[in-house]
Amino acid sequence: HIDWRIKCGCRNITEEPPYSYILYNGVWWYPNENGSLLKARLDRGILHKIEGYMREKYGILPPIRMVSRLHSVSDYDEACPCNPHYPPLFVLANKLEEVGFIRRPTMYITPKWAEKEGDGLLAKHKDWDEKVPIACWRGNVGTKLGGRERLTAMLLQQRLNDEIPEYGKLFNFAATRRIKNTTAVELMTKMDTMQLPVKGHTGASLFSNYKYNVHLPGHTQGGYSRALQNLLPQLTAILFWESPYREFYYDWLVDGRDYLSVTPRNLVQTVLYLSEHDEEAKKLGENAISFYQKYLHAEDIFTYW
Repeated sequence: HIDWRIKCGCRNITEEPPYSYILYNGVWWYPNENGSLLKARLDRGILHKIEGYMREKYGILPPIRMVSRLHSVSDYDEACPCNPHYPPLFVLANKLEEVGFIRRPTMYITPKWAEKEGDGLLAKHKDWDEKVPIACWRGNVGTKLGGRERLTAMLLQQRLNDEIPEYGKLFNFAATRRIKNTTAVELMTKMDTMQLPVKGHTGASLFSNYKYNVHLPGHTQGGYSRALQNLLPQLTAILFWESPYREFYYDWLVDGRDYLSVTPRNLVQTVLYLSEHDEEAKKLGENAISFYQKYLHAEDIFTYW
């Protein structure tokens, strides 16, 4: 066991105990199992998937004990480069600033996902000329990290509809559930957010109907926007609103080739540009498919594991 939580003056060190896991005869054991703790249950679910991949790929390994932090939205501010054992072993790097961490696929992207969903989206995507030249987004706004940016996009669309409707019609942003007027929301806008568009949950194949799809920051699968893997195989120009949360393959994406980076300042101008330069938009979609085929087939993900 390597203690990567050595105290220093650089970071806040919480008193939360690390989770200890033991791999024995190809199966994970949990000495400190707490069935009532959501984080522990999620961690164990991920490890069950990992043990299957490890047995298939490497056979039965010798017993291993490790301290792991695997939750999909964990905060690793405790880990500091001044620790002689930095970076900690087997820690999910899911933030942009976590450069020294080991990146690995999250629970949302597995070889099984590629076989059942990703390749299906690739096979069934619509031809470019069948798509509508509109920028699409679906997701839950919520109050967690990413909620502010999602609400900003929804408010931008509403303002365009009210003040410049010819631009507003270029966007189809809708939440999957009502946006409640919480205190945090009221600090951002006086608008009654319950009136913003809501279209419910949908399958990822929806995005193939549109020439442009916007990625908005978020950390959950239900938000769709974090899951670029849902967009890459569908022949669509991806507009990437930078998110601190990362999947392992984000490091290989190239701005201007596989996607276009957008902010609230240039989102409208970017969509207008693409609507006037259709071949460039189509090329972005074709490059996104090439990226998917190179990095995100089931065997690619399995090999990365």
